[in-house]
Amino acid sequence: GQGIVVTGESRPLLERNFCLGNDRDGILVQGQATPSLEGNRCEGNQGFGLRFSQEGGGQARGNRCSGNDRGDLRVEDQAKPKIEKSH
Repeated sequence: GQGIVVTGESRPLLERNFCLGNDRDGILVQGQATPSLEGNRCEGNQGFGLRFSQEGGGQARGNRCSGNDRGDLRVEDQAKPKIEKSH
């Protein structure tokens, strides 16, 4: 399944999580959720590393996404996250 799913109107801080080798996405943000994603690793997932869907937003900073089957980052529908480059 999914690694981490953030949905509804939640606003958690997800920091330094490892989402490796999941059957779908590493981290999925959907609904009207606006999490802060900092320093997470999303690698080798069968879906996307990090995916924002529906009206998902929030902030993503310093996350490493690589080697995911469908791509490392996807922003779709009306999602409007603030994404900062990993250092």
